Amino acid sequence: MILNIGIIGSGNVASHLATIFIEKGLFIKFIYSPNKANATLLAQKVNALVVNSLDFSKQKIDLLILAIKDDVIEDICTQIKLPNNAIIAHTSGSISIDALNNFENTGIFYPLQTFTKDKAIDFGEVPILIEALQPTTTSLLLELGKKISNNVLYVDSEKRKIIHLAAVFTNNFTNALLTIAENLLSEHQVDSSILYPLAQETIAKAKALGAKNAQTGPAKREDIIVQKEHLKLLNQEKYKEIYILISKLIAATK
Repeated sequence: MILNIGIIGSGNVASHLATIFIEKGLFIKFIYSPNKANATLLAQKVNALVVNSLDFSKQKIDLLILAIKDDVIEDICTQIKLPNNAIIAHTSGSISIDALNNFENTGIFYPLQTFTKDKAIDFGEVPILIEALQPTTTSLLLELGKKISNNVLYVDSEKRKIIHLAAVFTNNFTNALLTIAENLLSEHQVDSSILYPLAQETIAKAKALGAKNAQTGPAKREDIIVQKEHLKLLNQEKYKEIYILISKLIAATK
């Protein structure tokens, strides 16, 4: 089993992974991050060291996790030095395992969830998507995933990209629409919490019936009069464009 873990990063994903690893009896040896203040706070939380160099060749380390922005993974990999047989894995949903080609033992450890640093997550329900090129590395990462989650899957890079795209629609785009809804209510001094039971039931119905079967609303019913009234109430052209586009999408989905 993996005993000594190093983490590059100190943001949301890094913080949650480091915390759950410690809770499950694993050992975080060090934290590296350009943000020294965040690195220090995280290291103190999980009793790890803060390191200032990307040369880990003298470190006793089994696994190095890159929990950093997608667009810096390849660049930072050119600066990292690892001891022989150490595994390096990133946590990105969209970056291929090929980004780690400089190293011998490579993998992906992608938790499919949205993270906020100070909000607790039930990791037992979080899908962990694993990929590796070597069977022994695959086994180790699967074992690590099962230490923290009841839902661990082996998924290759191409399929993981599709899953990540679907996750963007599920989380990021949905949240953007909720932001529009909150803005509309705020303009009329209505507390946005009135929407939360509806949002929760929307997800519950999609889970129970499938999203397509759970679809309701004026676009689904082809209620043109209601849709025209809604468009009159929208005072921003970008909101009108979104309303029209999504309404057409719903109407065309049979």
